[in-house]
Amino acid sequence: MTSNEIGTNKVLIWKTDLNYLDVGKIDKDKNLFQILFTGIKSVDDFNKEILNSIKDYESQIDNPKLFTLFDIIRVEDITGFIISQVKWRRCSAYLVIQTSNLGYRYLCYFYDHIHHSAQCFGTSYNLVKKTEIIKYFNERLDDIQSNLDFNRYPELRVPILNRDFENNFGIS
Repeated sequence: MTSNEIGTNKVLIWKTDLNYLDVGKIDKDKNLFQILFTGIKSVDDFNKEILNSIKDYESQIDNPKLFTLFDIIRVEDITGFIISQVKWRRCSAYLVIQTSNLGYRYLCYFYDHIHHSAQCFGTSYNLVKKTEIIKYFNERLDDIQSNLDFNRYPELRVPILNRDFENNFGIS
């Protein structure tokens, strides 16, 4: 995808090198098209669930109504905690803590969709900085930390308390 393409309705994920990887697309009729297939069933199924969740959130008029402090996706050993949605005029970001047998990571999925077509201050996904996303992660993690029972969600203890964004942000 070139930097000039916006409003493609694609769902992208940030990689560790801050490039983007297309995960799928949600067309104007809210049909899903998964683009990324890794050949690993659990990862492909997890990506499909992320696409379904983003489609559901984007269908709501206001911000998504998270069921508790976060929404959970579980596929085999992978668990995704969708902790927040950040919305701009030309995209949305979904902040996810993903845990598995391999450890944890902080993921940022972008939905490249024009919510408002005014030209001024039209933030699209390629204008969002990692530091801004980390700020949103930290704000939300502060709220979760003060309200979460770590005995119920022990897999969130390290990602919430350590916040190692340098080594655990994005996918390889």
